[in-house]
Amino acid sequence: MTLINAAMLLGVVLILTWRAGLAQQELRQIVTSGSAAIERLDRIASLHATFRVQWSAASARSEREVGAAARTYASIRQIAVTADGDDRVASLVAPIDRLDAELRDAALAWRDWSPERRATAARSIARRCEQVARLAAAAREAALRDRDRRLEEISHDPSKTRLIALGVAWIVVVMSVAGAVSAMRRIVSPLENLSLAAQKVASGDYKARAPVAGDREIAALGSAFNEMAAQIEANVDATELRARTDELSGLPNFRAFGEHLAEELARSARYAHQFGLLVFDIDHFKKYNDAFGHLAGNDALVEVSATIRRSLRTVDFPARYGGEEFVAILPQVDEEGMRVIGERVRQAVEALPPIEGRRPITISIGGAIFPLDGTTSEALFHAADERLYQAKEGGRNRVVVPSRPKVRELS
Repeated sequence: MTLINAAMLLGVVLILTWRAGLAQQELRQIVTSGSAAIERLDRIASLHATFRVQWSAASARSEREVGAAARTYASIRQIAVTADGDDRVASLVAPIDRLDAELRDAALAWRDWSPERRATAARSIARRCEQVARLAAAAREAALRDRDRRLEEISHDPSKTRLIALGVAWIVVVMSVAGAVSAMRRIVSPLENLSLAAQKVASGDYKARAPVAGDREIAALGSAFNEMAAQIEANVDATELRARTDELSGLPNFRAFGEHLAEELARSARYAHQFGLLVFDIDHFKKYNDAFGHLAGNDALVEVSATIRRSLRTVDFPARYGGEEFVAILPQVDEEGMRVIGERVRQAVEALPPIEGRRPITISIGGAIFPLDGTTSEALFHAADERLYQAKEGGRNRVVVPSRPKVRELS
């Protein structure tokens, strides 16, 4: 009888070891292939979105600028053409090659084209860039869904193995209750915990972890699962951060700013608080780019964004609006406080030493305040843009914000 019990328990262990090996192999495949493809697709989408913003921000382009843009895009193209056999990334090669070819053709013939032909080509390039960004984003979402589906399938695999183990354990129970209880404690319980953790990860709870317990093989599977879950969590966090961060300046992008502004509007309306909205614009930035080149313009954007971040309060929320424009939310501030903060930023930028001997940089600032200038994001942006225009018309390098209303004295 002891030999029979030992043989049955050995059979359970062998079955679980085999199933654990298969599951561990699939988990490793997801980590090595799925996460790499998702990260590459996210980078392709982000680079194309940034390239389109920079391309569309220029109102006029010289032959040299178009050639520089074509060379810049050629480096972006290398990310897709070196996809190492990934089908989703490989599907983007054709539209990326078409865009690359259109940019190279434009760089060669830009001097000979009429203004109308240049405008048509510029719009076409922007549309193609937006199309590739959308395709890359859609492919990334499909890869995420495929990874979650595969995780869900793997999460059911331990459940099937558990049923087999329970069936064999029931026979062992008939002959030896003590042996069955021991087997369940060492084998079934860790598998149940692993199954629950896998189901949580498949449903989007990437912080879920499985206890590392049981026999050596099951403990190794639990360790592998926890490593996979930790890597997935890190990849998801990094992807979400990149999706909300401007790659050049390191500031939050306009998407993240819009989400934060909606939260601030709701919070200030609920608690009857004021907050300010500042819009910053680098003065004569187009002339700066024309005089010193786009790389110099990028250096200026980096310096200005870092100065804005340093000059604002820790509770303020700066972001890059697009091109040479920046925005910031100033919680719980009045008109005078917003003017002081705006002046501090303006003076800090004005005090920047010229980069590599180029001319100094200045900014103009317009501001609006909630709820004095409006209770919606559209109304606040309109008011801030109007005052930014006044700052530009008034000679630039100045701050225009709402004036504190005067209190009428009682006679």
